[in-house]
Amino acid sequence: MQEKLFADFIAALGRKGSDRVNYILDLCALFWKASRSLFGQNRSARKLIRINAMKQILFTGVDGLFVISIVSALLSMVIIIQANTLIPGLGGDITASLLVIIIIRELGPVLTAFIIIGRSGTAVATELGNMRISREFDALYSMGIDPVHFIVAPRLVGMIISLLLLGIYFNIIGIMGGYIAAKLQLDLAFDTFILSMLEVLSVWDIYINLVKNFFFGIVISIVCCYHGFRVRSSVTEVPQQTTKAVVNSIFLCFFFDAISAVFFYM
Repeated sequence: MQEKLFADFIAALGRKGSDRVNYILDLCALFWKASRSLFGQNRSARKLIRINAMKQILFTGVDGLFVISIVSALLSMVIIIQANTLIPGLGGDITASLLVIIIIRELGPVLTAFIIIGRSGTAVATELGNMRISREFDALYSMGIDPVHFIVAPRLVGMIISLLLLGIYFNIIGIMGGYIAAKLQLDLAFDTFILSMLEVLSVWDIYINLVKNFFFGIVISIVCCYHGFRVRSSVTEVPQQTTKAVVNSIFLCFFFDAISAVFFYM
Protein backbone atom coordinates (compact mmCIF):
# COMPACT_ATOMS: atom_id res chain seq x y z
CA MET A 1 0.00 0.00 0.00
CA GLN A 2 2.74 2.41 0.93
CA GLU A 3 4.67 1.53 -2.21
CA LYS A 4 1.60 2.28 -4.34
CA LEU A 5 1.07 5.64 -2.65
CA PHE A 6 4.73 6.50 -3.15
CA ALA A 7 4.56 5.47 -6.81
CA ASP A 8 1.40 7.58 -7.33
CA PHE A 9 3.10 10.54 -5.66
CA ILE A 10 6.16 10.23 -7.89
CA ALA A 11 3.95 9.89 -10.99
CA ALA A 12 1.92 12.99 -10.03
CA LEU A 13 5.12 14.90 -9.33
CA GLY A 14 6.48 13.87 -12.71
CA ARG A 15 3.32 15.02 -14.48
CA LYS A 16 3.45 18.36 -12.69
CA GLY A 17 7.08 18.81 -13.62
CA SER A 18 6.41 17.84 -17.23
CA ASP A 19 3.48 20.27 -17.44
CA ARG A 20 5.63 23.07 -16.01
CA VAL A 21 8.44 22.38 -18.49
CA ASN A 22 5.98 22.34 -21.39
CA TYR A 23 4.49 25.59 -20.13
CA ILE A 24 7.90 27.30 -20.06
CA LEU A 25 8.68 25.96 -23.54
CA ASP A 26 5.36 27.33 -24.84
CA LEU A 27 6.16 30.75 -23.38
CA CYS A 28 9.62 30.69 -24.97
CA ALA A 29 8.12 29.70 -28.33
CA LEU A 30 5.61 32.56 -28.17
CA PHE A 31 8.36 35.01 -27.21
CA TRP A 32 10.56 33.81 -30.07
CA LYS A 33 7.75 34.10 -32.59
CA ALA A 34 6.82 37.59 -31.38
CA SER A 35 10.45 38.73 -31.39
CA ARG A 36 11.02 37.36 -34.87
CA SER A 37 7.95 39.17 -36.19
CA LEU A 38 9.46 42.48 -35.05
CA PHE A 39 12.28 42.21 -37.55
CA GLY A 40 10.98 39.96 -40.30
CA GLN A 41 8.19 42.18 -41.62
CA ASN A 42 7.97 44.88 -44.25
CA ARG A 43 7.81 48.59 -43.49
CA SER A 44 4.00 48.82 -43.33
CA ALA A 45 3.85 45.85 -40.95
CA ARG A 46 6.46 47.40 -38.66
CA LYS A 47 4.53 50.66 -38.71
CA LEU A 48 1.46 48.78 -37.50
CA ILE A 49 3.50 47.34 -34.64
CA ARG A 50 4.72 50.83 -33.69
CA ILE A 51 1.17 52.20 -33.64
CA ASN A 52 -0.16 49.39 -31.47
CA ALA A 53 2.91 49.53 -29.23
CA MET A 54 2.33 53.26 -28.63
CA LYS A 55 -1.24 52.49 -27.57
CA GLN A 56 0.10 49.91 -25.11
CA ILE A 57 2.64 52.40 -23.76
CA LEU A 58 -0.11 54.97 -23.30
CA PHE A 59 -2.29 52.55 -21.36
CA THR A 60 0.45 50.84 -19.37
CA GLY A 61 2.96 53.63 -18.89
CA VAL A 62 1.25 57.00 -19.01
CA ASP A 63 -2.02 55.95 -17.37
CA GLY A 64 -0.08 54.14 -14.64
CA LEU A 65 1.99 57.15 -13.56
CA PHE A 66 -0.43 58.25 -10.84
CA VAL A 67 -0.53 54.87 -9.09
CA ILE A 68 3.24 54.48 -9.39
CA SER A 69 3.77 57.96 -7.91
CA ILE A 70 1.56 57.33 -4.89
CA VAL A 71 2.97 53.88 -4.12
CA SER A 72 6.61 54.91 -4.58
CA ALA A 73 6.38 58.12 -2.52
CA LEU A 74 4.44 56.56 0.36
CA LEU A 75 6.62 53.45 0.46
CA SER A 76 9.89 55.38 0.65
CA MET A 77 8.50 57.74 3.29
CA VAL A 78 7.32 54.82 5.43
CA ILE A 79 10.71 53.12 5.08
CA ILE A 80 12.60 56.21 6.31
CA ILE A 81 10.12 56.91 9.12
CA GLN A 82 10.26 53.32 10.38
CA ALA A 83 14.04 53.22 10.05
CA ASN A 84 14.35 56.38 12.11
CA THR A 85 12.31 54.78 14.88
CA LEU A 86 14.77 51.86 14.97
CA ILE A 87 17.91 53.97 14.44
CA PRO A 88 17.38 57.37 16.08
CA GLY A 89 19.33 60.18 14.47
CA LEU A 90 19.42 58.49 11.09
CA GLY A 91 22.16 60.12 9.03
CA GLY A 92 22.35 60.94 5.36
CA ASP A 93 24.59 57.96 4.57
CA ILE A 94 22.22 55.45 6.16
CA THR A 95 19.20 57.11 4.56
CA ALA A 96 20.78 56.88 1.12
CA SER A 97 21.88 53.28 1.68
CA LEU A 98 18.38 52.22 2.71
CA LEU A 99 16.79 53.82 -0.33
CA VAL A 100 19.31 52.26 -2.71
CA ILE A 101 19.00 48.77 -1.22
CA ILE A 102 15.24 48.71 -0.68
CA ILE A 103 13.89 50.91 -3.48
CA ILE A 104 16.36 50.68 -6.35
CA ARG A 105 17.67 47.16 -5.88
CA GLU A 106 14.59 45.26 -4.74
CA LEU A 107 11.17 46.77 -4.14
CA GLY A 108 11.24 49.26 -7.01
CA PRO A 109 11.29 46.74 -9.88
CA VAL A 110 9.11 44.19 -8.06
CA LEU A 111 6.36 46.60 -7.02
CA THR A 112 6.37 48.26 -10.44
CA ALA A 113 5.89 44.83 -12.02
CA PHE A 114 3.08 43.95 -9.59
CA ILE A 115 1.24 47.19 -10.30
CA ILE A 116 1.52 46.59 -14.05
CA ILE A 117 0.34 43.00 -13.65
CA GLY A 118 -2.73 44.22 -11.78
CA ARG A 119 -3.46 47.10 -14.16
CA SER A 120 -2.32 46.05 -17.61
CA GLY A 121 -1.60 42.33 -17.42
CA THR A 122 -5.15 41.50 -16.44
CA ALA A 123 -6.46 43.81 -19.16
CA VAL A 124 -4.34 42.10 -21.83
CA ALA A 125 -5.37 38.59 -20.80
CA THR A 126 -9.04 39.58 -20.62
CA GLU A 127 -8.94 41.43 -23.93
CA LEU A 128 -7.38 38.50 -25.78
CA GLY A 129 -9.74 36.05 -24.11
CA ASN A 130 -12.76 38.06 -25.22
CA MET A 131 -11.31 38.31 -28.73
CA ARG A 132 -11.02 34.53 -28.73
CA ILE A 133 -14.66 34.12 -27.68
CA SER A 134 -15.91 36.57 -30.33
CA ARG A 135 -13.93 34.78 -33.08
CA GLU A 136 -11.80 37.85 -33.85
CA PHE A 137 -8.72 35.67 -34.20
CA ASP A 138 -10.48 33.65 -36.90
CA ALA A 139 -11.29 36.91 -38.69
CA LEU A 140 -7.62 37.93 -38.56
CA TYR A 141 -6.53 34.57 -39.95
CA SER A 142 -9.08 34.83 -42.75
CA MET A 143 -7.57 38.21 -43.74
CA GLY A 144 -4.05 36.77 -43.71
CA ILE A 145 -3.02 38.59 -40.52
CA ASP A 146 -0.96 36.75 -37.93
CA PRO A 147 -2.37 37.48 -34.43
CA VAL A 148 1.11 37.15 -32.93
CA HIS A 149 2.36 39.96 -35.17
CA PHE A 150 -0.77 42.08 -34.79
CA ILE A 151 -1.40 41.54 -31.06
CA VAL A 152 1.51 39.96 -29.16
CA ALA A 153 4.50 41.79 -30.69
CA PRO A 154 3.16 45.33 -30.02
CA ARG A 155 2.27 44.40 -26.45
CA LEU A 156 5.72 42.91 -25.94
CA VAL A 157 7.41 46.11 -27.10
CA GLY A 158 4.98 48.38 -25.27
CA MET A 159 5.26 46.47 -22.00
CA ILE A 160 9.06 46.40 -22.04
CA ILE A 161 9.35 50.14 -22.75
CA SER A 162 6.69 50.94 -20.14
CA LEU A 163 8.41 48.84 -17.45
CA LEU A 164 11.79 50.41 -18.14
CA LEU A 165 10.46 53.97 -17.97
CA LEU A 166 8.15 53.32 -15.02
CA GLY A 167 11.00 51.66 -13.15
CA ILE A 168 13.16 54.76 -13.55
CA TYR A 169 10.23 56.96 -12.56
CA PHE A 170 9.53 54.79 -9.49
CA ASN A 171 13.14 55.20 -8.35
CA ILE A 172 13.12 58.98 -8.77
CA ILE A 173 9.83 59.46 -6.91
CA GLY A 174 10.94 57.00 -4.22
CA ILE A 175 14.20 58.85 -3.63
CA MET A 176 12.42 62.19 -3.42
CA GLY A 177 9.79 60.76 -1.05
CA GLY A 178 12.54 59.36 1.16
CA TYR A 179 14.28 62.73 1.21
CA ILE A 180 11.05 64.50 2.22
CA ALA A 181 10.60 62.10 5.13
CA ALA A 182 14.24 62.53 6.16
CA LYS A 183 13.91 66.30 5.87
CA LEU A 184 10.87 66.38 8.13
CA GLN A 185 12.42 64.12 10.77
CA LEU A 186 16.12 64.90 10.58
CA ASP A 187 16.30 68.30 8.89
CA LEU A 188 18.62 66.72 6.32
CA ALA A 189 20.14 69.15 3.82
CA PHE A 190 19.43 68.38 0.16
CA ASP A 191 23.06 68.64 -0.97
CA THR A 192 24.16 66.29 1.83
CA PHE A 193 21.49 63.81 0.80
CA ILE A 194 22.44 63.93 -2.88
CA LEU A 195 26.16 63.49 -2.13
CA SER A 196 25.39 60.52 0.12
CA MET A 197 23.16 59.03 -2.57
CA LEU A 198 25.88 59.40 -5.23
CA GLU A 199 28.42 57.72 -2.94
CA VAL A 200 26.18 54.72 -2.29
CA LEU A 201 24.54 54.34 -5.70
CA SER A 202 26.63 52.57 -8.33
CA VAL A 203 26.26 52.03 -12.05
CA TRP A 204 25.89 48.32 -11.28
CA ASP A 205 22.72 49.01 -9.23
CA ILE A 206 21.20 50.98 -12.11
CA TYR A 207 22.14 48.27 -14.59
CA ILE A 208 20.56 45.49 -12.50
CA ASN A 209 17.44 47.61 -12.00
CA LEU A 210 17.06 48.03 -15.76
CA VAL A 211 17.71 44.33 -16.40
CA LYS A 212 14.99 43.36 -13.93
CA ASN A 213 12.46 45.75 -15.44
CA PHE A 214 13.34 44.55 -18.94
CA PHE A 215 12.78 40.92 -18.01
CA PHE A 216 9.59 41.71 -16.07
CA GLY A 217 8.21 43.43 -19.17
CA ILE A 218 8.86 40.30 -21.22
CA VAL A 219 7.32 38.02 -18.60
CA ILE A 220 4.14 40.04 -18.09
CA SER A 221 3.43 40.55 -21.78
CA ILE A 222 4.15 36.97 -22.90
CA VAL A 223 2.42 35.24 -19.98
CA CYS A 224 -0.72 37.39 -20.22
CA CYS A 225 -0.93 37.03 -24.00
CA TYR A 226 -0.39 33.28 -23.73
CA HIS A 227 -3.24 32.82 -21.28
CA GLY A 228 -5.46 35.05 -23.38
CA PHE A 229 -4.82 32.70 -26.30
CA ARG A 230 -5.64 29.73 -24.07
CA VAL A 231 -9.31 30.70 -23.88
CA ARG A 232 -11.29 28.38 -26.14
CA SER A 233 -15.06 28.71 -26.29
CA SER A 234 -16.58 29.55 -22.92
CA VAL A 235 -16.90 32.98 -21.33
CA THR A 236 -16.13 31.44 -17.93
CA GLU A 237 -12.62 30.63 -19.16
CA VAL A 238 -11.71 34.32 -19.40
CA PRO A 239 -11.48 35.04 -15.63
CA GLN A 240 -9.87 31.64 -15.06
CA GLN A 241 -7.09 32.29 -17.56
CA THR A 242 -6.70 35.87 -16.30
CA THR A 243 -6.18 34.55 -12.78
CA LYS A 244 -3.60 32.05 -14.03
CA ALA A 245 -1.85 34.85 -15.93
CA VAL A 246 -1.58 36.97 -12.78
CA VAL A 247 -0.37 34.10 -10.58
CA ASN A 248 2.20 32.85 -13.08
CA SER A 249 3.45 36.37 -13.85
CA ILE A 250 3.99 37.06 -10.14
CA PHE A 251 5.72 33.70 -9.65
CA LEU A 252 8.09 34.17 -12.58
CA CYS A 253 8.90 37.75 -11.56
CA PHE A 254 9.71 36.62 -8.02
CA PHE A 255 11.74 33.71 -9.37
CA PHE A 256 13.87 35.94 -11.60
CA ASP A 257 14.27 38.49 -8.79
CA ALA A 258 15.60 35.76 -6.47
CA ILE A 259 17.92 34.39 -9.18
CA SER A 260 19.26 37.86 -9.96
CA ALA A 261 19.87 38.58 -6.26
CA VAL A 262 21.91 35.38 -5.92
CA PHE A 263 23.77 35.90 -9.18
CA PHE A 264 24.57 39.61 -8.87
CA TYR A 265 25.03 40.14 -5.13
CA MET A 266 26.37 36.89 -3.66
